[in-house]
Amino acid sequence: ASLANLREAMNKSQQEQIDDLRRRHAKELEQLKAQHTAQLNETFATHEVFAKQMHSEHDATVAKLVDDAREASDRHATESARDQAVLREVQANLDQEMRKSASLIHSLQESRSAVSALEERIRGLQTTHEETLEKKNEDFAKEKRSLKEHHKTATERLLQAQLDETSGLKEQFHRARHLQDLQLKMLQDRLKELQDLYDNRPSREEDVERIAQLEEEVREKQATVKRLLEEMHFYKLELHNREQNYNKVFGAQPTVGILNPVASKKQASTGPGANGAPKMHLVQQPGTGMGMQMGLPPLGGLPPSGPGQLGGGSRKLQKRPSSGSIKRTSVAE
Repeated sequence: ASLANLREAMNKSQQEQIDDLRRRHAKELEQLKAQHTAQLNETFATHEVFAKQMHSEHDATVAKLVDDAREASDRHATESARDQAVLREVQANLDQEMRKSASLIHSLQESRSAVSALEERIRGLQTTHEETLEKKNEDFAKEKRSLKEHHKTATERLLQAQLDETSGLKEQFHRARHLQDLQLKMLQDRLKELQDLYDNRPSREEDVERIAQLEEEVREKQATVKRLLEEMHFYKLELHNREQNYNKVFGAQPTVGILNPVASKKQASTGPGANGAPKMHLVQQPGTGMGMQMGLPPLGGLPPSGPGQLGGGSRKLQKRPSSGSIKRTSVAE
């Protein structure tokens, strides 16, 4: 149908072009005829009026008109030839399009035949594929069942082997643990034996000598400390006795006070003289202001130290019995 429509359209277009060319050619011929007629009428009129004067011109004009007519005829022939050439070209194009259309129709028929063959082949391949797929599915199902059975058997065998191996490992572990307990018990007994030997080991000679030396040094130090404590107690009693004798002889009654550093600090921080230093009271002995050199005699029978005796070397203290009825008491060790 499309080819017929194309053919009709091309025929119609060609016919329209031919008709158009014919109309233009007829129109040009009519125009030329009209022009020629008008020129002839004008020439005849001029010839009648100026026949004698324009005879030569009439001949020239006639020759000219003949040339124009010939030229017009030649032009018309050229245009006709050109139109014929165009027509032949259009006809050639039409023939070419017709051949192309025929080739396309032939190609279309071949394509349809090939499509039909391919469809038939596709149907055959689909049938073969379905049969092959069904067979593959059956084979796969059989292989799957076989693999499941094989896997089940292998799993059961592996589980049994693992159970046997686990039992063997447990038995080996119990034996190894029993052996380890025995070894540990033996090592503990050996450690206890070695500890007893270490605790009851005999003393070394150098350790015994060192201990005896240290004990002797301790005894010497204790004796020295005991002697120093006795001497300190003796001097304390001596000083106390002399002070009592001095107070009895001179009738002195010194004021004895207690210095509390904490109380003095509190009073200094809260009292009126908080910023000043604590007041000190000097207690003078009787006879100090009169130039009397009174005081306790030197301890231990030492002579009074003077300027000439400085740097003369140190002298050992000598014990003397205290004055009065104060007895010397011993200091417990």
